[in-house]
Amino acid sequence: MPQNKYRNIDEYISRFPVEIQKKLNQIRDMIKELAPESSEKIAYQMPTFYLNENLVHFAAYKSHIGFYPTPSAIEAFKDEIGKYKNSKGSLAIPLDEPLPLDLLRKMVIFRVNETTSAQYNEQIGGQYKVKKDTKLSDEKISELLEILRIRFKNNKIRHYSLEWSDVEKKLLDNKDKLYSLLAMEETGGEPDVLQYNSETDKYLFVDCSVQSPEGRRSLCYDKEALESRKNNKPKDSAVNMATEMGIDILTESQYRELYKYGKFDTKTSSWIKTPDNVRAFGGAIFGDCRYNTVFVYHNGAESYYKARGFRGCILI
Repeated sequence: MPQNKYRNIDEYISRFPVEIQKKLNQIRDMIKELAPESSEKIAYQMPTFYLNENLVHFAAYKSHIGFYPTPSAIEAFKDEIGKYKNSKGSLAIPLDEPLPLDLLRKMVIFRVNETTSAQYNEQIGGQYKVKKDTKLSDEKISELLEILRIRFKNNKIRHYSLEWSDVEKKLLDNKDKLYSLLAMEETGGEPDVLQYNSETDKYLFVDCSVQSPEGRRSLCYDKEALESRKNNKPKDSAVNMATEMGIDILTESQYRELYKYGKFDTKTSSWIKTPDNVRAFGGAIFGDCRYNTVFVYHNGAESYYKARGFRGCILI
């Protein structure tokens, strides 16, 4: 790595060959998108984003790019780091390999939640801010499609009879829906195709993250529940956030169907679309998986927990 004292991130990136600059800018743009309220600086002679504290650092070296999301993020995603060399607070990505943007995004969202927690009435985790602009750039569409393609290819058990080329064509024919898929992705949902209805020619995308999406936790159930709280209100409700994202919260039957494809919510829980007769009495339902079994429970709709989010779906 060039040995200089840098005044800003632009100056840091400009010192590297063009191909390395592209990767550094990819990381920079991703962080700016996921943490729009953060600021840039140079710390420890590395590009750094700051949000109440140092959010994440990154840097280029002779044979790899270093990504430094702090020890807590490395620990949180240790099962997904796989082949990448890592230490207590860093990840080494070889220069001759593509950036694992899916993983890096989740780490950044995790850190945003950590560093903004004190702003949200002493919640443990904040939420990703859903953007209002639903029109995506061609570059963003291409990036999203690549993430979805890789996930689709790596999880054929979920859709063994389907072809990615058909799914991709459907997505490109329905670009207005891509905003919702991007919101699902950026809040940590890891959407993937679980069903195809040949009669309606529609694909069902569902949040398939192992645990409840990181960027949608510490939410009460709906607006009525949120307004009923006199003190320590969470930032938002699950129903409102799902509406802004353009997705539906999973029903109980959809939530149980998800478990045909793996184990989910083994350490977290997720709000489930609550029947009107239950909601009328002030309650709401949620699910999780413990002891290799899916459980569905009830709770006051106004309650919220750092380990409870919600899972959604969208038909395209």
